[in-house]
This record gives sequence, structure tokens and C-alpha cells, in this order.
Amino acid sequence: MKYISVIITAYNRKEFLLDAIKSALNQTLDRKYYEIIVIKNFQEDTIDNFIKENNIKGIISENKSLGGKISEALKASEGEIVSFLEDDDMFDRQKLETVYRKFRENPDIVYYHNNQIIIDENGKEIRKNGVLNERKLNSTEVRKSPLDINPMLFNMSSISIRRSYYAKYADNLSSLITHLDDFMLFCALNESTYIYVDKAFLTYYRYHASASNMGIRINDKIDTQQYALLKANILKGYCEASFFMLQIFENKFLKELINFRYNMECLFLNFYSCKSYAKSEVKRSMLIYILKSKKIKPNIFNLRRRKWVKLYTVFIYLYLTIFNLCNTPFKTVMIKLLNI
Repeated sequence: MKYISVIITAYNRKEFLLDAIKSALNQTLDRKYYEIIVIKNFQEDTIDNFIKENNIKGIISENKSLGGKISEALKASEGEIVSFLEDDDMFDRQKLETVYRKFRENPDIVYYHNNQIIIDENGKEIRKNGVLNERKLNSTEVRKSPLDINPMLFNMSSISIRRSYYAKYADNLSSLITHLDDFMLFCALNESTYIYVDKAFLTYYRYHASASNMGIRINDKIDTQQYALLKANILKGYCEASFFMLQIFENKFLKELINFRYNMECLFLNFYSCKSYAKSEVKRSMLIYILKSKKIKPNIFNLRRRKWVKLYTVFIYLYLTIFNLCNTPFKTVMIKLLNI
């Protein structure tokens, strides 16, 4: 039985998939310790032949949600440790060897996250992203400094999990269309567990025009209106995911954290809804999602400029840190700050 299962997910996008697969094959860890599973919704001769030639499990899935595809792949996998890789990202050569060593040396950790190198669509490095300090944390310790977890809520391709712990949450995966990275960390924080945050840069995270992420840059391949629409759809997805996760998790601190992150996302959601190039139907849709949540005071809609969004964000972080309000519901803190 393989110790690690690498699950590579792809939906419609083909141009970067071979790079992702090759990066999972080109590892310093011996292949006898891990398997590769590629789950996608299309057939393409070059890719399919490469998968067969390299003894990789290939799955064709019509499931449109990322959670649904991962759920299918998990059922076909055998590793105790699962590392995720999205089709437009890549692994560093030492990624799986590091994951293997960390989980072997720390049998009590259930969640692992490493830093990323941000690259463009041609593979050229843009910048590095992640935490400064490597550490092993008990989930209860995170309550003392909840703002430190933000880097861990980024990029599925930087996450590895222990299957035996996550089995209890497997049935919920299919309901999640997006934001699986948040869900994976929140599962670990829902109970008393250990997580490992690695400062090593072991994932290449790609910015490009067809990316369905918050980090893409405006360039000649995507105009400002498309950019606004993409941001709006992603944030709308985050709202839906937040509502779903609030129903799943019972931990009080975790619910507060989800509420807080939701409110923060809505600040930026409101900013993009006010941009002059945003289509009226998109603006209307975004505002409906905010109002339905009943988590934000109406005066937030008076925000019109990026500098005010940044200012409110700074206030929130300072307020939580200086006055140690970790045990106060983040929703309440948010309202207090908006009324200052």
C-alpha cells in the first residue's frame, strides 16, 4: 500500500495539466511510496496516453464541484496521507519527500501546509508567499493568535492531510463547490488536533488569465469588467461555502472565525460591487448575498474607495490584537469597528 496519494484535479482546463503531472512524477521521494490520481472531466489523447504510460490512475468525472471531484478521487486512493495538486500548479522536487518525513516524524499531525512560490503562466517567478516561522501547533493554540492562520487558508496545492482523521468529514466534501482550502484547515481546527506549518517553498502557484482565484492580475488577456465579474463570482462562492461550513462545525471559536472571515470578504465584495465597470446584475446579486446573511451593518455600503477598505481592515486587525478579543464573537467586533 502506498503511503501518500497525490490527487490532481482538473476541470476543462488542459494547458497546464501535463506540467502538474510531471512535477508530481519528478520527485526525490521513491515512487514506491506514493501514487498519483488525476481526476478530470475531459479526454485528451496526449494527456491520457501520458497518464497510462506512467502508471497513473485516471478518472473521468462529470462532477463540477471541486469537493465532489476530491471525494471521488479519495474513494479510489489508498494512501494514509493525501496531498492535493491543482492542474495549474506544480510541486517542487522535494515536496513529497518533505511531506513523507513530516508525517512520519509527527504521527499526531492531521494537517500540513507549506509556502508557495508565485509564478506567471510561463513559469517565471513573481514572488514568494507564506509564513516566516516553521512550527507545529495544537489547534487550541491557534485560538491565542487566530490572525496567524491566514497564510494557511491559501492554495489546495500546499495542503496535505491525514486520511484517517478526515474520514468523518468526507460526506460533506461533495457539497462544497469552492474554498476547499478553508474547509480542510477548519476540519483540523474543529477538534483538538495538531497541524504543521512549514516555511519551505514547496508549491508553485500560478497566476494566469484563466485562473479561478482571487490572485489573478489584470493584463491584456482579461479586461477590467471580466476581472470584476470573476472577483464577484469567487466571493459569492465564498459566501455560500461559509453558510455551509457554519452548519457543519460545532466548535464555537471556529464559528466565530468563519463569521469574521466572511465579514472581511464582504468588505472587499462591497468594494468591487461599487466599481463603475461592474455590471448592474452582478452588483445586485452580490448585495443580495450580503443582505441575506444579516451579518453586516447597512452603513458598510457607504464605502466607496479602496483606501477605506484597507483602513477598516487595519482597524479590525489592531482591535483584535491589542485588546485580545479572540473570545469575543468576530461578528460583534466587526459591528463595533464599523460604528467607530
